[in-house]
Amino acid sequence: MTVDNNGYEQAREIWNKAVPAKPGLIVECRTEEDVLRSIEFADRHDLAFSLRSGGHNIAGRGLLHNGMTLNLRHLNKMEVDHNFCRLHVGPGAILGDIDRLTSAHDLAVPLGVEPTTGAVGLTLGGGMGRLSCQYGLSCDSLVSARMVLANGQVIDVSENHYPEIFWAIRGGGGNFGVVTEMTFTLHPIPRTFIHGGIVYGKEKVIPALQIYREILKQGDRKLGLDAALIVDHQGQKSILFNVCFNGTRAEAEDSLRVLDSLGKPLSRRLIDKTYPEVQSSEHMPFGFYNYYQSSMTNALQDELIEILAEALNVVPVPDSEKSEFFIAFQQMGTAISDQLPEATAFAHRDALCNIIPISHTRSMTWHQKTKQCIDLIQEQIAPYCSGFYTNDCNDTNCQNGEAFFHTNLPRLKLIKQQYDPDNLFNRSVDISGCHQGLAAGR
Repeated sequence: MTVDNNGYEQAREIWNKAVPAKPGLIVECRTEEDVLRSIEFADRHDLAFSLRSGGHNIAGRGLLHNGMTLNLRHLNKMEVDHNFCRLHVGPGAILGDIDRLTSAHDLAVPLGVEPTTGAVGLTLGGGMGRLSCQYGLSCDSLVSARMVLANGQVIDVSENHYPEIFWAIRGGGGNFGVVTEMTFTLHPIPRTFIHGGIVYGKEKVIPALQIYREILKQGDRKLGLDAALIVDHQGQKSILFNVCFNGTRAEAEDSLRVLDSLGKPLSRRLIDKTYPEVQSSEHMPFGFYNYYQSSMTNALQDELIEILAEALNVVPVPDSEKSEFFIAFQQMGTAISDQLPEATAFAHRDALCNIIPISHTRSMTWHQKTKQCIDLIQEQIAPYCSGFYTNDCNDTNCQNGEAFFHTNLPRLKLIKQQYDPDNLFNRSVDISGCHQGLAAGR
């Protein structure tokens, strides 16, 4: 379809409203054959293209302005194989639907926290979420994938078939082809988790983050614990601990007892929830202007904590209840660090957490103000951080392949040269040296 066709605006909609890109042509792919024919068409006519699945890339490069976008949302296969405890999904399958399907069987894959994200694109960049403390990254549960390559070849990749490209798609992004199906190992989960939030006031931010650092170092694999520094629309500042515990309430209380030294929290609510309920608790819907940066840190040093605490004093106050600003801390370590950095393309196995300043609003004016603030925060914390997460690449960092992949970059370049020498898939973190865009298909 083109811009004049009915349904065009719906087809081009992505999570980040701040991205104005309008493809000249959107191809609604419903089969693998559609994908293959579209790539052949683009190659024959020398057309640049992008891949749109969940539409969650922050830079919005699931769309290609004036170019061709392959919309993969209709390739949304989801199938549980009970005999082998496997999950088969297409690139259009989103996390919320997958979580509801698998949890009905008391099973899950460690996926992300936003239910409208595409599972395949998430996994290509690594994939972190509430079950990662137990089961590692999304890509660590990947068993195999089916791909359309730049030369039109359709291949099945795994540890035993095309092992180099299988290594590369576990954290290396969408640099190597179009994934039309992924197969994951499913893991057992309980009927309910202990989930909720514990909130402390601004005066507790520094000691709370210091305690958070020690909790992460201890690596309790039953405890999923993210944190956030928050500024609400009334100008109130606080720190939130987001808890997802797989165990008994007594075990949960024991794991969290170290927080008692902070005194009485402003609020504390931990209740039993099913996994889909937990996973839908932080939904940030389409239709908002969004911006964030992210940086991995291996230490969360005191100096870094002080910079982040001070940042709360310069953040613009949200202009309404529908606007949000927070600095998120995404838990790393635990099962993520079980593998060596060179085991997959995802290189940040030693990171303690991922720091993500985020704004989410319906106001373009406030969006622009917070964008500048987030860029400043990113600049201030850069000396204390160790690199970037593939799925969070954006206009300011996408060409710095070494910061994303560290010592894995040379191997990725060799694989890229072998499977996509003409850089047809050029919308991810640049590993080719001839960058043309940002991550697509997420």
